Amino acid sequence: MASAHPIQSKVQADAVAALKDSPDAYAAAARVAADLVASALRSGPHPPREVVLHACHGAMAALVLQEKDPAKGAVQLMRSLGDVAQTTGTDPMDMMTWAMEGIARIAPLLQPAPLYSMREAIENAFMGAGTLFNELCAKAK
Repeated sequence: MASAHPIQSKVQADAVAALKDSPDAYAAAARVAADLVASALRSGPHPPREVVLHACHGAMAALVLQEKDPAKGAVQLMRSLGDVAQTTGTDPMDMMTWAMEGIARIAPLLQPAPLYSMREAIENAFMGAGTLFNELCAKAK
């Protein structure tokens, strides 16, 4: 089995630590990922897609490890990264696609019911995005 990408590992570890001290686990995990993405996009030579994808994967993995609702986490994460797109000049559609790609990477860890809930939550929050999320989950499995 391949080891985790360093960005994924950092976000996951930082998010798990933040979850312990926060009354709002979803906001804490999203904040950790969004802060790392914003910093990396402003300063680093990292490809934006890779940064977003691995940060989202790490944040979602942290939530799943802490037995939090992945649907709430996915929506909060996408909203936070939408804000990052605005402040970094990143195309919002690209940011959302990359975020969903990273979120979908946890699909192999989940049963069908939580995946369905994630798809519905994403569709309700971001009209039309549920179909793309389903496709990304299918690729991830």
